[in-house]
Amino acid sequence: MVRMTAFAWLGVVLVLGTPGAGAADAPQLPPGLDQLLSRPDHRAALLQAVEAVQTRPCPHATYITTGQVALLQPLKLNARGHPIAGAWKESVNVTGCDTDRVMNALTTVTPNGVLKTRPLLPGTTIAGPQLQADSVEYAAAAMGDMPAGCEQGGVVDTAYARMDGEPDGAKPPAGAVMRPWTELWTLQACSKRAVVIMHFTPDGTGTEIQATLAETPGEQMPPPSSSASR
Repeated sequence: MVRMTAFAWLGVVLVLGTPGAGAADAPQLPPGLDQLLSRPDHRAALLQAVEAVQTRPCPHATYITTGQVALLQPLKLNARGHPIAGAWKESVNVTGCDTDRVMNALTTVTPNGVLKTRPLLPGTTIAGPQLQADSVEYAAAAMGDMPAGCEQGGVVDTAYARMDGEPDGAKPPAGAVMRPWTELWTLQACSKRAVVIMHFTPDGTGTEIQATLAETPGEQMPPPSSSASR
């Protein structure tokens, strides 16, 4: 099981984007969520979650939220308008480092109204939080042995590729039944870096996970299957 290496530094600023901006068909946020997103304590927790999965210090980093918010559990408010349930995913663009990255975080609301924010995997994976957690050990196993003396590693990027039988980049419409899809996950363990092809097959009981090591870090996906996906 790989572990994330955490770094933190001072002087960084999180700039809020407009929720829902950038997508004409983005779902309308429920009442009250925009106020929660702009709360100073939540902004600080979001920045801390993003920093936690940075793989190296970057004092000149700029953090800008993408404005895209995925509601994972309905937001519920009590009679006073305070949150008592809900969960959502936010994405943050990180620039000014060696490589621009998309970082993600999950926020859940406890029954007593506390917002809990934690990091998700970076990149453009469409796997949900639990599926991400379940998949890391598969990706790590496909990567193979850690370098001698290396005790820490992590998923440093994910890239959604496509649904089976569809062109590259094609994503399932909002609310559609999930079909099998493929992603490329990049793992780093000290000096060892590997790209793992992740294939996910949802069914009525869960999601089957298959992980295959790419022969080279730049290996491309196999051509789309012409068979129908289930």
